Amino acid sequence: MRHCNKDIPKLWKDNLPAKSNTGAYHTDGKTLYSYSKVIGVTSGFSKILFDYSGNNFISQTTSTHVGIAKHWADNIISPQEVDRYIAFSS
Repeated sequence: MRHCNKDIPKLWKDNLPAKSNTGAYHTDGKTLYSYSKVIGVTSGFSKILFDYSGNNFISQTTSTHVGIAKHWADNIISPQEVDRYIAFSS
C-alpha cells in the first residue's frame, strides 16, 4: 500500500514500514529515507531527524521531506552527526 507524503513520518514514528506514492519518501520503520538518502534514524525509543535544509540543503525534495518529518521527530540534529547515529543505531 502506498501513502501520501504527510503520512510517511507518522508511520516511521510508529515503527511501521511505508512508501510514498512515488516511492521516493519511505521508511522501513527504523530508518527514514528521501530517495536513498538517510534523513532519519531510530536510536533506542527516539526518532532522530537529520536537518537537510537551510545550510545543509541538498535538494528541494529532500528539504520538503525533512520539513514534513520535523513534527514527528524527537530530536532534529545537524547532518554532520549522521555517521555517529547511523553507527549507533545499527
